[in-house]
Amino acid sequence: MLDVNLEAMTKYYPDLKVRITKHLANVNDFTRVQSKFGGYTLQNKSGLFVHSSYNPQREAGSFVESFSLNNEDTILIFGLGLGYYLPILRQKFQDKKLIVIEPSLEIFNEALQVQDFTEYLKDELIVFLVDLPPYIVGTIVDSFINENKIKSLYIKQLSFHNRMFAEYIRDVKDNLSKQILSKRGNIGTEIVFSQTWLYNTIKNLKYLGTNPSVGHLKNIFSGKPVIIVSAGPSLEKNVHLLKGAYNKSLIIAVGSSINILEKNGVIPHFIVGVDGSAPEARIFEKVKSTKPIFIYSNIVHHRALDVYKGKQFWMNIACEYPFYNKFYSDVPVFRAGPSVANITLDLVYWLNPSAVILVGQDLAYTGNYRYAKGNIHGDDPEMMAELEVEDTNEFIVVKDIHGDEIYTKSDLLLMKNWFEDYVGFFNKDEGIYNCTEGGTPIKGIPNISLNYALQKYCTREYNMDDLLKKGYNISSDINLEKFNQFILDTTTDLNICKKLSKKRIDKTYKLFNAKDKKNFSRKYREIELLTEELESNNSYKELIIHTGNQYITTITTGVHNKINTIEDIQEKRNVLLEGLIKQYLYIHKSIETADAALREVD
Repeated sequence: MLDVNLEAMTKYYPDLKVRITKHLANVNDFTRVQSKFGGYTLQNKSGLFVHSSYNPQREAGSFVESFSLNNEDTILIFGLGLGYYLPILRQKFQDKKLIVIEPSLEIFNEALQVQDFTEYLKDELIVFLVDLPPYIVGTIVDSFINENKIKSLYIKQLSFHNRMFAEYIRDVKDNLSKQILSKRGNIGTEIVFSQTWLYNTIKNLKYLGTNPSVGHLKNIFSGKPVIIVSAGPSLEKNVHLLKGAYNKSLIIAVGSSINILEKNGVIPHFIVGVDGSAPEARIFEKVKSTKPIFIYSNIVHHRALDVYKGKQFWMNIACEYPFYNKFYSDVPVFRAGPSVANITLDLVYWLNPSAVILVGQDLAYTGNYRYAKGNIHGDDPEMMAELEVEDTNEFIVVKDIHGDEIYTKSDLLLMKNWFEDYVGFFNKDEGIYNCTEGGTPIKGIPNISLNYALQKYCTREYNMDDLLKKGYNISSDINLEKFNQFILDTTTDLNICKKLSKKRIDKTYKLFNAKDKKNFSRKYREIELLTEELESNNSYKELIIHTGNQYITTITTGVHNKINTIEDIQEKRNVLLEGLIKQYLYIHKSIETADAALREVD
């Protein structure tokens, strides 16, 4: 039986087959036991049975009968065991998708030896996730949701797994919650800022001719300890120690921490900015020193590049527009994250540091403040970040590094989750230390004092000014001929896009407002043809389609879900057209935004 199943896995689960065949020689945590009324069960070393030792088939039937689905399209089950419930489940819920999460590779191997799983391994509606870290499981399920492959989940677990793998199940559910929370946060941010990011990206094109890519800095600063300084309130407790670290480490200030450092007499080597909002420009407008190298994302607010007079390098983040390789070669791409500190951590690991030290990363309201004194936000009464303790409805209570209760917010927890997932998934939990003297802990990053970290990991002297000068002397290596052609082509394309988009909106409105929807299919096909022509446009594919993509997908999903609950054909059509109008208006505004920004590029 095992050979039959492994043969099917060769095509459908090749990586899992390799793990099954290579890594189970010395594993014997379970013993196969004959049940009283036929079939097998498994018994672990503690004497617990995975299935009933009397009648596992009847137990499986009762398990499936306990399901109480509403409108969920997908069933997620923790635990396969020997798979007795699979034929019963497929018979009862033939149209449902099934995700089976089996934490134990040994249990899965035992199942392959006693049951024929070939039809389930081939079934496109069934996915087996075996012996995978909770973060990976969460990421896979989230990708299914993002790709609209599943809409809602019904979750169950086998009783044995609920007892023996409780921590694993909890971690998977936590990661699913994080993914959903992150997705909601990303969609909210995208709705508010995506067109601003597009505008900034195009406005900042003019700097590509003079500013080099950050890719040139790796060899200069590789192998040195790095301190990432954030603006959390605990920065006040140890900022004075950073003065002595100037020639012993690479100091990187993220966001508004640069203003705090300057007020305390500390000059960092790098300053990093990625925020596309106007307050970001104010941060760099108030920087007095031109000594630090400014590393920025191309979505950063365009005025930040106008006002900062020091050396500037640009970096490419995974969420940005994918056209830079047209006129640049070998540009590194860094992982996106909910904060500049998250993104900077990926940048730092790319630099190949000897150690990474986090400072000012409270991720909570230490002392009822979000930022340390001296931050740029405190200068604006509307942006003051002091916590009014009596108004705590928007806040979440967590434990701080000392075990005491502290307030935080969901956006700060997104940043914390990103750090934890990053160091866990990419095995970066060695050589990184959290020297923030307050706030909430970050799982996988031990807390130590900054004084201890400096004495242990920042002992060698470097001539950092000489290293910075090497960076100052690097110039842009852009292919100007290809860059200028890109500008010309994009200008032409966007004019075409505007005309097609306007025509598409007019036709969709006309069809929606028509009292008599005769010839609906023909008229709807005309709209589809305009969409196909628009989406084949190069600038649309490079710029517009990436603007508000999650927002557009959310509208599409909402429309499809609503249509599935409606029986009247005319009402279905109206819901469809309403959703399309909402999408098309957003897309048209994005095209106009790109066109306006391009006209302002010198």
